[in-house]
Amino acid sequence: MKLSDREKLSAYMGKSKETKAFTFTAEILEEEEKIALYKERAEYSRKEGY
Repeated sequence: MKLSDREKLSAYMGKSKETKAFTFTAEILEEEEKIALYKERAEYSRKEGY
């Protein structure tokens, strides 16, 4: 089940400040991991000549 942005926002607004900060931090770390993974793949592709 996919939550709409509005549903996510209302669920987020109901949380404590600590939980919000943790959620926000976790999302940022997740994005950074994705970016690192894409960079790694791009680097590998360049080396392999794809």
